[in-house]
Amino acid sequence: MKIILTDWIKKKEFPKGITGNEKAIVIKYANPSLGVPIAGKGLPKATSLIKAYATSDNGHRRLVYLLRNASGDMILLFFRSKKDKIGSNVTIKNPDFARELDSHIDAAIRDVLNGDFEII
Repeated sequence: MKIILTDWIKKKEFPKGITGNEKAIVIKYANPSLGVPIAGKGLPKATSLIKAYATSDNGHRRLVYLLRNASGDMILLFFRSKKDKIGSNVTIKNPDFARELDSHIDAAIRDVLNGDFEII
């Protein structure tokens, strides 16, 4: 299993750069058994969404990963504060989350195809 952090997601979710604590949290919670599967519309074939709850140096966080079912690889899509308009309600019923989810998945796939990512 690999944990993939794409360049676009890194810039969007960590605009000041990713700290060591944040990276450790991304790694620790990139495990489907520690998260909760959530629904999503228009997901790429053979993928699932996994939501995880964590506490960082900056407070409570909501993480969302795109799980590639065949390989078990996890692509980080969101790393949000519980107080954020998306982090407060990470479900497809939240229009803010649904809208952002599409753009995050598209950007993550584009970056993976172009080799613009790191494995952490």
